[in-house]
Amino acid sequence: NIDRTTLVSVLEESFRNVIAKLFGSDENFDVIVNPDKGDFEIHRNRIVVEDGEVQDENKEIALSEAQKVAGDSEDEAVISLGARHIMFSIGDTEIISRRLEGEFLDYRKSVPKESKFVLKADRKLLLSVFERVSLMISEKYKSPVRCRFSDGVLSLSSATALGRATDECPIQGNGEELMIGFNNRYMLDALRAAPVDELKLQLSSGASPCILLPGDGSDSFLYLILPVRIRSEV
Repeated sequence: NIDRTTLVSVLEESFRNVIAKLFGSDENFDVIVNPDKGDFEIHRNRIVVEDGEVQDENKEIALSEAQKVAGDSEDEAVISLGARHIMFSIGDTEIISRRLEGEFLDYRKSVPKESKFVLKADRKLLLSVFERVSLMISEKYKSPVRCRFSDGVLSLSSATALGRATDECPIQGNGEELMIGFNNRYMLDALRAAPVDELKLQLSSGASPCILLPGDGSDSFLYLILPVRIRSEV
């Protein structure tokens, strides 16, 4: 007979030997053996880094890939903050990211104090319009979303090798034909996260940031979205 402690130790060592052969190291793996139920769990722990900065695929994962792992979930996120790392726990998924060292950029200095145009729009309508014109955009076929702010209407368009999409959204105010381009993903993220029905959009030019604020005048959030350079229409 073999005692429980020895059994667990032998099984864990066997799993770790296999892991080391497959990945070159087992240092960032947790092996949990449950002899009572006859099962086991293997967890791989990787650090989230910026896209393009992965040096060890076994111990690091790109931010875009980590987002795919987490997926869409309605579970509440638990955030744990350490001296050098931060951990997000969502359901059965745990994502650990290294904290940036040094002084963080003071975003307040990047927020324009005055805006030439102050417009309002229904968040859900604006989101649905951005989603539709984004159908032509993908990781392979990238393109900014062109936005023209006119009197009472926002016209959007995108064009890639997949085709061209155009749509319109009613707005309150007159943008005087202001043309500006946005990365569709950044704008979609902001529109999906905003916890209000009506948004206030503050803009000044095609080269200045767009500020999204609550339409009721409160200061519960502020989203700053930088523009993308677009070519002049022919």
